[in-house]
Amino acid sequence: MRFRKSFGWTGWLFLLFLCSQAFFELNERHPSHWRVTFYIFLVLMVLHQALSRYLVWWDIDSDGLHQRHWRSKKEFAIAWDKILVVRNAIPGVT
Repeated sequence: MRFRKSFGWTGWLFLLFLCSQAFFELNERHPSHWRVTFYIFLVLMVLHQALSRYLVWWDIDSDGLHQRHWRSKKEFAIAWDKILVVRNAIPGVT
């Protein structure tokens, strides 16, 4: 069974910052160099979050849980005897 990495709250947070700053920037004529650098940073972070959704995944098989990366030999594995508990990461949701 294969699971993909989620866009995550950090991706949505970066996207929210990027959209809100772009909205405010439409009202100004000449942005400062620091703002342009900050916008480029936000665009790169949103791209990183979006692309990592398709480039990182987890496989579950008889050996355990494996994290794999696209076109990489790097692999992270957790054996079944090392997994103590599986639960939802969101508190209060069952």
